[in-house]
Amino acid sequence: MVHVRMNRTAWWVTLAAAVCCVAAAPRTETARVCVVDLKAFVDGQYALRLVLYHRGGPFYHGYALVPGRDTLPHRIDPTPAGAFGLFGPDGKEIDYPANDGVYAYKSKEDQQVAKAYREGRIKARQYDVPPPLAWDGKALAGTVDVWVMAPEQSNHYTPANWAGQGDGAFGGPAIGDGKVYLYLRYPDFALLARSPKVRSHILSVRGAPPGIVAREFGALMDLVLCIDARTGKTLWKQAFPLPGQKNPPSGKSGKGMTPCLHKGRLYACGHRGITCFDAETGRLIWNRLGRPGDRKDRSYGIGGGWSRDLSPVVIGGVLVFQSISPYNTLIGLDPDAGDELWRLAKVTGANAVPVKVALDGREFIIASHGAQVGDKTPLEDERMVLIDPKAGRIVWQTKDVGENMNALTIWGDTVCCNVVKGIATIGEDGRKKGPQRVGAFRVTLTGPRKLWQSDAHYPPHRVTPIAHRGRFYIDSRITGFSRLAAATGKLLGRTRHIYEITRGDHNWTWCVATNGRIITSGVLMFAAGPDGLKLMPGCLPLPVVSGYMCPVKPAVADGRLVVRTLDKLVCYDLRMTDELKRTKAAIERIEKLPPARAVAALAELSQGRSAVAQRKALVSLGRYGPKAHAAVDAVVRRLGDDDVHVRQAAVKTLAAVGKAAVGPLTHAEVSRRTKDAKLREMIAKALRSIRSR
Repeated sequence: MVHVRMNRTAWWVTLAAAVCCVAAAPRTETARVCVVDLKAFVDGQYALRLVLYHRGGPFYHGYALVPGRDTLPHRIDPTPAGAFGLFGPDGKEIDYPANDGVYAYKSKEDQQVAKAYREGRIKARQYDVPPPLAWDGKALAGTVDVWVMAPEQSNHYTPANWAGQGDGAFGGPAIGDGKVYLYLRYPDFALLARSPKVRSHILSVRGAPPGIVAREFGALMDLVLCIDARTGKTLWKQAFPLPGQKNPPSGKSGKGMTPCLHKGRLYACGHRGITCFDAETGRLIWNRLGRPGDRKDRSYGIGGGWSRDLSPVVIGGVLVFQSISPYNTLIGLDPDAGDELWRLAKVTGANAVPVKVALDGREFIIASHGAQVGDKTPLEDERMVLIDPKAGRIVWQTKDVGENMNALTIWGDTVCCNVVKGIATIGEDGRKKGPQRVGAFRVTLTGPRKLWQSDAHYPPHRVTPIAHRGRFYIDSRITGFSRLAAATGKLLGRTRHIYEITRGDHNWTWCVATNGRIITSGVLMFAAGPDGLKLMPGCLPLPVVSGYMCPVKPAVADGRLVVRTLDKLVCYDLRMTDELKRTKAAIERIEKLPPARAVAALAELSQGRSAVAQRKALVSLGRYGPKAHAAVDAVVRRLGDDDVHVRQAAVKTLAAVGKAAVGPLTHAEVSRRTKDAKLREMIAKALRSIRSR
């Protein structure tokens, strides 16, 4: 039995029946996964798919999908909120203003109710406490909250559009030496637990976790974490309370604060300024909020205003970062002692992390400054500069560039940026139009030389292009996701804008590269081969934190992808196992044989014990069409105890080769051997498709 309750902002799904649990092999470091499909649940026609994770206990993570309607990662909360009512002085329940849209809280009616609640004239009372979700190994029961967005609302994916836990701290993970480092502005739960006002807060009454009101009560801390990249175990953490820090910059004022690892030390930017730790032990080495000896200088910390990226990096042996005030100023510190070495004004973009270029065996800073959001800088101040990090001296500058709010993209001595001057104009559709165009310079110690200019549009802000294996990858709302040769600017591949494909992480995107693969927000993976840019099957529809102006990028190292979601840090293993390598090599050898021999060899491979080998062999069999029908039919006949993914691969391959007769295989026979109702339905559909041919 499935019972559904719905209100204006969320759907509560109560499950009290046995469902299929697709579980990973029981390993201590991995999660088990339950997948639940509710037929015709959304708009009366689309199924709702719940993907729920647990590890030897309660469910702690998940997301929802609406297959066939969109690819949005709809939010799930495995710990359900309790229904509540608002009651006036007479004890009667009052109607809450209709919540229509993400900015409804700004309405006059909503503000009046909120004011009355703060003044104590309205009370909140919970009257229905739903049971939490539970799995006993056979059945799934309890309640889970699901927020299903309309596709047109996906431009503001709330709340993953911001930063969840650590709201306003748009810092991504940093990986090094087998460890993951992360900065968060985190709730001070001990302080919240001591406050009676927190317990009586309307969100607490409804069942929300205490951390949700931390900003309002000033119960926050700077938190730096060190996590084992293999197991996810916390190795050390440093927490610094921020007393009285109420409603600090967040949302559109949030700041980019990804930590930096260099020579056994970790450098992190937070409300207390720049802090240096021993990366192995977490021992505090030094902290600076501003120039030593100047108590009024707080330029190393965090302030209000538009979102900006303050993440520190080490270039040429100097710790470099952007000042919070004045804007567009780079500061260089001695990484050993924290002493300020220099500062340069109007040399960088608002969302630009300093980047390095190696020339004649030395590291230099390459940066660009120009007119930006809320900036009255005249166009003649647009410039690109090369900076000696040791001396803080501008080696040369050129004004042959345009607006560049993002970090410049480097491949060797080639620099990619917007090469057309002038601020972008806004079209009737609300999108920024030209004149931004992608171009490149070759830089030396004596100056830059322009190499080429492309017709590809250069994103004005929020999106930072990347370089990988001699190619630049640039995602634009106007010209899509482009792959350009760094040396010539030649277009080597193009797809739609990443946001248009995924529709789930606002319309600014990110991408990272590893081993010939480009991973983008979504989460999608592209193969960057000689034939162009190819979108690979599938995606990870996670509620990935996107930040504002400063995209929160994941980190990739040692074959692992570490992604920051709304309230979790998630690690995916991208490496090919030894077994998969052997299977792939075997299939490549088999596919070189004549078709008849190849089908026989693949059929034999598909009957091995390995589920991986079976799946790969079945997929390969599909390319041989009707010749492979008998082999696939034989695999489908022995359904029942095999891996569920093997059965799915068999059914899909059967449909692909299905011009031959079905033979003795019938839906009833397969159903008797298959406990998975979803798979039985898939088999029936495949058989109907085959018969119709």
